[in-house]
Amino acid sequence: IISDPKSALTELNSNLSNNIDGEIKEKISIRKKEIHDKTKIISLNESQLISENFNYQPMKAHEMFSEIFKSLSNYIVIDDSVSSRPALLATNKFQPKQMHGERGGAIGWGMGATMGIKLANPNKNVIGIIGDGSAMMTVQALWTAANSKIPVIYIICNNHSYRVLKTNMQIYKKEILNDFEENDQYFAMDFDPPFNFAEIAKTFGLNGYKITKPDEISRYINKAINSNKTSVLDIDIDGSV
Repeated sequence: IISDPKSALTELNSNLSNNIDGEIKEKISIRKKEIHDKTKIISLNESQLISENFNYQPMKAHEMFSEIFKSLSNYIVIDDSVSSRPALLATNKFQPKQMHGERGGAIGWGMGATMGIKLANPNKNVIGIIGDGSAMMTVQALWTAANSKIPVIYIICNNHSYRVLKTNMQIYKKEILNDFEENDQYFAMDFDPPFNFAEIAKTFGLNGYKITKPDEISRYINKAINSNKTSVLDIDIDGSV
């Protein structure tokens, strides 16, 4: 069907509603209840998971994201957080058009996309949430931000590794190889030494803040917003899988 998706789905829904009998409608009603019940269970599990991932050093991604959004208003998020994404979605319920992300594709796209969204929404606080591995793929975006004076905020989820590769390897081992041994030591997936994006930002004349404690996050986000200048908040988080 060659169509605008919204228009096509509206037409399909209207046609289906007019052409299904009572038995099908009853099945649909039962399925909707089942989905509703499962959603409630998922929500309860997420709440428990969030509470279990506080008060660690280095902090867990759940605590980082909980702290970030305490201080934000009038914002748009660009999500290139990769393996931290489940924590981002568990701790925050975004409104339509408040979050932009992708499923699959190349990592590193979020550095440039953050600036593009800011140019399209100059009156919004635009926050790029980027994994450390992703950020290094396109770190030259910081030069563009400095040269073109685009005041965005980058939050680097710095777990000192390509954690998504480890996560995928763990899944592959369990589901394909039937290997259930717990081991997160993989060749060339850890960054030693780790990247210091706060210092990299400073070399471009940007604001750079290195953060290791949850109670520092709100203060530096407020500083970044009030500076009207590109800021990089490089936050150390737990990288275990």
